[in-house]
Amino acid sequence: MGGKRYTNTDKEQAFRIFFETGSISETTRRMKKYLPHLSKATVSAWSNEKDGRGLDWNARRQEIQAASNKGLDKQLASDRKEILGNAQAFRQRILAQLPVLEAKTLEGATFAFTALSKFILEQSGADRDSQQTAREATTALILALRDDPEIADLLERKWPEIEKRLFDHLERVQKQAAK
Repeated sequence: MGGKRYTNTDKEQAFRIFFETGSISETTRRMKKYLPHLSKATVSAWSNEKDGRGLDWNARRQEIQAASNKGLDKQLASDRKEILGNAQAFRQRILAQLPVLEAKTLEGATFAFTALSKFILEQSGADRDSQQTAREATTALILALRDDPEIADLLERKWPEIEKRLFDHLERVQKQAAK
């Protein structure tokens, strides 16, 4: 060390640079801006010293990165849970509005509901044989029937009655699935 006494603050600053770069050479180069007589051998010696937990710089860096990754994983899981919750709440609002929507807006709402249900299934990893899949199939069937000119007229005339029966059936399916 050439007689120079370095402080714990100097060593901690060097570790912070090492943590960022992972390189003794780069750490030495950057630290020389503040400590011009610092040698690579000194920084290397610091990196091999054990802290109070028995960790050298490499082990300490790995531990901090692992803790950081764990924190990121928790945050990602929390964000995903929030997104799915919001999507499910939005889907429920669409479903609740379907009985009162007019024919033109019904098609848009049905499309949105189907797309949202697909997104939720993909993100949650839900079973494709679930009740949501049945709803999607029902929605797709209604849209397909509305595309047929002959059936579309009949569907428009009978829609309130059909819609009520559809929701009654969906309600029964939900109750059976809950048992």
